[in-house]
Formats: sequence, structure tokens, C-alpha cells
Amino acid sequence: MKKITLILLTFLFFSISANADNPFYYEYGKRVELKKLSKTSNRNGDAIDYYEDSNGREVGVKNQIIVKCKEGLDCYAIFEKHNLTNIEKLSTNFFLIKLTNEDVFELSQTLYNEEDIEISQPNLVRKLQKR
Repeated sequence: MKKITLILLTFLFFSISANADNPFYYEYGKRVELKKLSKTSNRNGDAIDYYEDSNGREVGVKNQIIVKCKEGLDCYAIFEKHNLTNIEKLSTNFFLIKLTNEDVFELSQTLYNEEDIEISQPNLVRKLQKR
């Protein structure tokens, strides 16, 4: 019995470790896993790295995060807490945060976990599809 438990724990540890490095973001409250592709591009001076999402769609990721604060709350205190300075206000509750050296996925997840933030995800580039 101890051997089986040890084997199961070892398997669980390695399967969690194997997935730990996969980038992901939250969209509509659901976790979206990504797999890095070798493709990159540059638009208007913004580097774009390409990934494949769990549905097989190709998405580009800029080094920017789109954030929506909860209605009536001031998110500038949260931005200051995380030393974010390159912030563009898009509307009342939406902000575009341009990053320099930070990991876009890690910071996006950190902001998503803040109580006053409703949405936080990397700025994605997707191909337009005809219906």
C-alpha cells in the first residue's frame, strides 16, 4: 500500500511539474492553456510571440496586458503596488499596461488575483475569420 501511495504521489508531482511551465491566461473566468510556437513578428514596434491555444487556434501575444477594474474602484493603487508605470486608460474601467521586462503571463495572473480587478489578460492578436 505504501508503494502504491508513493508511486501515485511521484506521478502527481511530475505531472504538475510538467504543466507548470506552460503559459496560460484567464478568459471569461476560464483558464486557457497555451503552447509556444516558433513564430514571432513585429507590428508597429511591438514584438508578438505566437502560441497555440487548447482549441488549436493560433494567437499572438504582445507584451501588454488589458485590465478591467471593478465598477467604481480605483485601480491605480494596485498598479502602483506592482510598480506599473506605462498605463494607458482606454475607458472608465479599462486599461492597457505596456510591459518592458516583466513576464506578461505571470503579471497578468497576479493582477487577475487582485480583488478589485475583474479582467486581466495579455493583449492578444488573432486572425480575423469569416463567418
